[in-house]
Amino acid sequence: MILVTGATGLSGQMIVRELAHNHVPARALVRSFRKASASGLDKLPDIEAIEGDMRVGDDVKAALDGVSRALLISSATQDMRETQCNFIDLCQQAGVQHVIKFSGAESGIGFDPDRFRFTRMHEEIEDHLEAAGRPGRICGLRNSCRSISGRPRR
Repeated sequence: MILVTGATGLSGQMIVRELAHNHVPARALVRSFRKASASGLDKLPDIEAIEGDMRVGDDVKAALDGVSRALLISSATQDMRETQCNFIDLCQQAGVQHVIKFSGAESGIGFDPDRFRFTRMHEEIEDHLEAAGRPGRICGLRNSCRSISGRPRR
């Protein structure tokens, strides 16, 4: 089972729809069933919408039940680093085998992380994912994905 967070956002919706189109069973973590229903996610074949908040550990644990792969997308908010790093930690605890992190459009293309806080946050989250010791990928919106080995860094 694949879990897609941020499933009612622009990128999340497109990915969930593509998974449904290809008959790939997936779970969509949404903050609001109302918003998921308004966007039609609740009617997609092979997609299970589950209501929850990425900032709430019990919601994430419930969403991760039976999940082997997760796609991490969330809003760029003041607590993005904490939210996404906690999600990565909960994936590790739940035995999720592979995590893909959607990074910011500015990540990896020369924005100065000392001047742009969200670039810095994305880089810190990417470092956290690499240090977690799980195989995964880090994908920027404008650049290609890069694999991480899954071997803990020392």
